[in-house]
Amino acid sequence: MTGELVSTTSGGLTVAGGAPGLPSLIARAGAGAERRFLEFFAAQIRNRNTREAYLRAVRDFLDWTEAGIEDLLDIEPLHVAAWVEIKKQTYEAQSVKQQLAALRHLFDWLVTGHVLHTNPASFVRGPKFSYTKGRPLVAYPGNPSETGLPARCTNLPTAADLGREVALLFEGGDPHRPLLIGLVQHPERRTEAAPAQSAQLDEERIVLRAEREIVLTCGKASITLTRAGKVLIRCAYLLSRSSGVNRIKGGSVQIN
Repeated sequence: MTGELVSTTSGGLTVAGGAPGLPSLIARAGAGAERRFLEFFAAQIRNRNTREAYLRAVRDFLDWTEAGIEDLLDIEPLHVAAWVEIKKQTYEAQSVKQQLAALRHLFDWLVTGHVLHTNPASFVRGPKFSYTKGRPLVAYPGNPSETGLPARCTNLPTAADLGREVALLFEGGDPHRPLLIGLVQHPERRTEAAPAQSAQLDEERIVLRAEREIVLTCGKASITLTRAGKVLIRCAYLLSRSSGVNRIKGGSVQIN
């Protein structure tokens, strides 16, 4: 290798004019595998945090398999599945799924580069997971997930805090394990007063009040009440049925 440079602060990979930082299985697979491996992290993953997280997962797997495998081509789905089971003992399901995704993407890249014949991780299923009730979802730059991740927190935020900017730390430096430590305050920003809203419930009726409009929505159907006195009904199909008189009355009645 000549002139290639890949550097990550936490992954421990620094290669320039050679391959001292490459996993042994990649180095033994030849120059084509080395180049393809470096291209994956240098060209395919633009986000630094994602690159570092993927590199940690790939290094861990390749170091683990090296104990019983000498050739990159000998890696099988069984090896990937066994490694996933080991990861499940230490990491949460979402984190394990992200680490498995790192292997899938790398092996796909090696297959398209004709380094591997098949992707040994493509048919390995990750662990099932569900977001823990009471744990807020957070999104942040460098989030390795396509969606928000559940975060542990020092104080549980409320529904009114949805969309607020928050301060995060990461347990063990792992971007898959965010820790929400508080809400970011901006004293210089003025918050406009929310429009007046109220709801009243008694045994006979429910009264909803809003300053500008009330919207009831279900699928493709909606009813909107505006401050100007308009009632807007939007739907795909409208049926008006009455057991008594069905009257339509107004200053004028327009049909189409």
